[in-house]
Amino acid sequence: IASDVKGVYSGRPEDEDSELLEKVSTGELRQMISGNEDAGGHALIDSTAVNIIERSEIHSRLMKASPENLKSPEGNGTLITTDS
Repeated sequence: IASDVKGVYSGRPEDEDSELLEKVSTGELRQMISGNEDAGGHALIDSTAVNIIERSEIHSRLMKASPENLKSPEGNGTLITTDS
């Protein structure tokens, strides 16, 4: 999933104390985005996408959209794993 941030952070990406997470489960991600579904909002990922990732049991990666990352995604961004 190409985004304007490097991946999933422990808090707001612009906060100094937020850390880029190497891996996050769909359950953890669902908790992180809970309550952030307002129209016009800028959520990192919507709950429908999380549901599809979980239902399909597809491990995914959220990363900053750049030619370098899109050519070689291993190790870049945050791996999203399924809970099952």
